[in-house]
Amino acid sequence: MRTKTFFTRIQKMFGASYGGRYLGLVLRELLREDPQVAQALWPGLRVAGVPQREVNYLSRSTRSGTSRRFADLALQSRDGGKLLALLEIKYDDEKAPKNHDQLGDYVRFAEREGICFTYLTKLTPPAADQRQLQNPRRDSTIMTLSFNTLNRALDSMSSKGTPMVRLVRDYLEELAPTFDANTDKRALMLLMIRSFGLSHNHGYGAHLNSRPRIVVEVPETLQRLLRNVSLGADWLREQLPATHFKRGATIEWFVDPEIKPGRKLDEEIREWRWVPRNYRRGGDMYFSALFKLSARGNHYLEIGLHYRLSHEKGLTSAVYASVSPREAELKERPMPLGATFDMVTERIRTVAAEAVRDALKQECAADLARALQHLTGAIARI
Repeated sequence: MRTKTFFTRIQKMFGASYGGRYLGLVLRELLREDPQVAQALWPGLRVAGVPQREVNYLSRSTRSGTSRRFADLALQSRDGGKLLALLEIKYDDEKAPKNHDQLGDYVRFAEREGICFTYLTKLTPPAADQRQLQNPRRDSTIMTLSFNTLNRALDSMSSKGTPMVRLVRDYLEELAPTFDANTDKRALMLLMIRSFGLSHNHGYGAHLNSRPRIVVEVPETLQRLLRNVSLGADWLREQLPATHFKRGATIEWFVDPEIKPGRKLDEEIREWRWVPRNYRRGGDMYFSALFKLSARGNHYLEIGLHYRLSHEKGLTSAVYASVSPREAELKERPMPLGATFDMVTERIRTVAAEAVRDALKQECAADLARALQHLTGAIARI
């Protein structure tokens, strides 16, 4: 079992309600050690500053009086005379109604004062929150940032190898695991073989079905691939205005076994009410994310990872996209089994654009056509 990271061990000494405040303290100390972290937290920041906390940054009038807002982290000018940026952290209570009002207060305050504001979240924010943050008239000074995106930004810094940055990255990964390109080929093949219901004499190699692999490695592989497609969906959601989708992506996985023809196949299916194992020879496994489009009706943009197992080509992998329920060809790009996050997201952008353009070529309702046209433009700007 993995040992808890340094900052997690310290956090255990405090109550669970201090999650955001605690991460704010960690980031403040990281900023003091390495000022370039400010660019990862506030990409629109133009001047250097000094991290601060526990300052009343804005007040809000209510029926019962005046409520105070205390941001989890702030950046002030070096002389302390000017507020430059605010950071608010949410990762356990994104859907609480009070948070929507709180976020609106921060956005209005940042616009009025001309400062940067970042909403740092563990999960993808609700669509209503994203709409507050993704005003097309704004530049990058007001934005949402996920733990995973911050982790990747820290990894791209020249100081990524310093002890403090490594400790913070480990902590962020424990809070929200990052994309893992280390997919074990034999574990994935075994996952597919057992999911397809192939016979034990399947022809894909001996000694695949060891106890450690089926008990430990196969479940870990399934979890890893579902997490990877979820992170790919979060990346796409961060890149596109929330108005294109009715809600966040639904994550699924499904299989499509390949059935070899046989003279007695139909007869055996009628008798046994399923396809006998000796007729199954391979197939396809999909890990998908479905975004419901803003148009009326049940229309979805689906993106995902596609793995195929066949005796002719062995194990192959690809990134795919489609628009459903339109009858359109699946758009795919081959993907190495150990593809990095950047490789996968670049292919997601490409196949998503192709799938949307292909759906536009077909006859569809005016409302759906407008939604697809707007989505095409948004993907092109990524």
